[in-house]
Amino acid sequence: MAANKPVGMQIGAILCGLGMLIATAIAYSFNKDLSENMAKFEKSDADLRAANDTITRLDQDIQALKQKIGSILEQVGVGDDKNPTTVLGDMENQIATYGGNLAQPTMVQTIIKLRQELDNAVKERDAAAADKKTAESTVLALRGQYQGQVDEFSKAKTDIEGQLSDLIDEKEEKITSKNSEIDELRDDLAQIKIALEREREEHSQDVKRMSSDNSRLISTNDLLREKLNELTADNFEMEDGEIRWIDSIDQTVWINLGSADRLPVQTTFSVYSKSGRGVGRGKEDLIGAIEVIRITGPHLAQARILPGSEDISRPITPGDAIYTPLWSIGRQPKFSFVGFIDLDKDGRSDREILHDIIAATGSEIDNEVDDLGNRTGDGISIETKFLVMAQLPDPSQSPDPKEQQTGLRVLKEADKMVKEARESGVRRVSLNDFLDYVGYKPQQRSWVPGEKVPWTLNNGSQSVTTDQVGGMNRLSTGNVSGAFTRSKRLKSDTGTGNTSKLFGGGY
Repeated sequence: MAANKPVGMQIGAILCGLGMLIATAIAYSFNKDLSENMAKFEKSDADLRAANDTITRLDQDIQALKQKIGSILEQVGVGDDKNPTTVLGDMENQIATYGGNLAQPTMVQTIIKLRQELDNAVKERDAAAADKKTAESTVLALRGQYQGQVDEFSKAKTDIEGQLSDLIDEKEEKITSKNSEIDELRDDLAQIKIALEREREEHSQDVKRMSSDNSRLISTNDLLREKLNELTADNFEMEDGEIRWIDSIDQTVWINLGSADRLPVQTTFSVYSKSGRGVGRGKEDLIGAIEVIRITGPHLAQARILPGSEDISRPITPGDAIYTPLWSIGRQPKFSFVGFIDLDKDGRSDREILHDIIAATGSEIDNEVDDLGNRTGDGISIETKFLVMAQLPDPSQSPDPKEQQTGLRVLKEADKMVKEARESGVRRVSLNDFLDYVGYKPQQRSWVPGEKVPWTLNNGSQSVTTDQVGGMNRLSTGNVSGAFTRSKRLKSDTGTGNTSKLFGGGY
C-alpha cells in the first residue's frame, strides 16, 4: 500500500503538470492570436486613418479646384458631364458659350485657344496703331502742305469777293435801269395784249362764221353729191364700144375695138341693150358680160360671152353697147379699194385675184387698205376713177381683241379715204357695183389672169400638141353650176355669211 501510493502521486503529478502545460500552451496560443489580431487592427486602423486623410485631402483639393474654376455646384458630375447642374456639365456650357467657334474639348485648351486669338488681336491692334501713327504723321505733313494752299486760296477769295462786290454794285445799277425799261415795255405789252385780244376775238368770230359757212357748204356739197349719185348711181358712163357680130353656137361675139385701140386680151365688158337710155343706161339695161379672147384687127376683137351672164329673155344682139371702167382708150384708169375683197362669196379673200384682174387690163390700183388695216398709196386724187368700198369690218362682232384692233384700223383708214374722195370729187361705188361694171362673174374659169389660153375647152375638144390650142371653139357646154347663175336682172350677189365675224356687213 505504501509502495503504490508514490506511484499514484507521480501519475497525479504528471497529469497535473501535463494539464498545466496544456493550459500554458493554450494561453500562449491565445496570447499569440490576440497579438496578431491587435497588430492587424492597428494596421487597419492606420490604413483607415490614412485613407480618411487622403479623402479629406482630395475633397479639399476638389473644393479648391471648384473655387478656382468658379463653380459652387455640389455634384462634380463624373459620368454625367452633360448635366448642367453638375460642375462638369456647367463647365461644358461655359466652354460652348464663351469659347464660341474657338471652343476646344477641355477648358485649358479653350483658354489656350482664346489666348492665342487674343495675342493675334493684340498684334493686329498694335500694327493698326502703328499704321494709324504713320497715317497721322502723313496727315500732319499734308495738312502743313495744304495749309499754304488754303492761305493762297483765302487771299484769292478775299480779292475775288472785293471784285464781286464792285461787280454787284455795277450790276445793281444796270438792273435798276433795266427794270425801268421793263416797266415801260410791260406797259407796252399790256396795250399789245389788249389789242391782240381784240383781234383774237374778231378772228374767233371770223372762224366761227367761216366754220358755219364751211359746214353749210359741206352739207350742200353732200346733198348735191347724193342727188348726183341718185341720178348716176346705176348710170354707166359713155359706152366704150359696141357688139358687131354674134356667133350663137360658139357663144362668141366681135366688138369694134382692137389693136389700134390698145385693147388688152382678157378685158371684161358689161353689155347693155341698145334699146336703153343712152348715156343714162342703168342696171335694168344690163344683159350680159363678155371677155376679150383674141385681137383680130385694128378695131376688131373676138370675145366670149361669160357663162351664166346672158339674160336668155334678152339675148345679146349686134349694136348693143359695151362698157368697162377698167380700160379706156389712151389712158390708164386708177382705182382705190378698201375692205374685205370676196369675189365669189366663199368667205376667203380674193385680193390677189382682183390685183390680177386689174393688172391684166392695164389699169392701176393707186390706193388700197388690206385686211390688216395697212394702207398703200399717196392718197386719193382727181385722177382716181372710183373709190371701191368692199365689205367693212364690224369690230363688235369679234371677241378677239386683236381682230377688234385690226377692224378699227381698217375703219379708220376707210374714213380717211372717204374724206379724200369727197375732197377730190371721186365717186364711191360698192364692190358688187364695180364687179357689175367690169363684167366680172363669180364662176370657175379654165384660165387665171395672165395665162395664154383664156377660154375653156369644148366637150371632146383636145389640143393637137402640148403647146398648141386644139381649135378656136374652146367653150364648155354652158351648163353652169347653179351657184353661179344669175337672175334676169342680174342682181348683185349676196354673201353666204361664211366670213370672219369681224366683217359683219358691206358698204
